[in-house]
Amino acid sequence: MQATLRLFVGSNNHTHKVERDLLVKTLEKYHTGFTIQPALGYWEGAREESVTVLISDDKESILNTINKLKQVLKQDAIAYQEEQPLVFV
Repeated sequence: MQATLRLFVGSNNHTHKVERDLLVKTLEKYHTGFTIQPALGYWEGAREESVTVLISDDKESILNTINKLKQVLKQDAIAYQEEQPLVFV
């Protein structure tokens, strides 16, 4: 089923930087389109650099990618929020 999700991806716990190149490389491997926006987040009470990713694709495929991103980026968790479906004209 097609869905539009916003992912919340935090920074590397050691460098305190978002690993954007690795994030993009992983997203490109499984999806044909997405948007990444810079953000400021907090995790377990600590401020961190973060990004949001807006992606529209098969929901199960996006959820599988989130699990892959957790491993690749060494994240404890990646939050997501279901959005209104994107409309392409």
